[in-house]
Amino acid sequence: MRRLVKQAGTRWSARGKAWILKREMAVTLGLSHRMVEGLADECTDIDTSVEL
Repeated sequence: MRRLVKQAGTRWSARGKAWILKREMAVTLGLSHRMVEGLADECTDIDTSVEL
């Protein structure tokens, strides 16, 4: 799973301890059951305004 997520061009947030990726990509990879709403807003250690 980690390899697939990394290949999708995601970013790791040490603060949130989570991979940050687009919702569509999470659904495509079958990870929608692991999504945490609002977590990306708390991940201030990465720039979420840049296209993932």
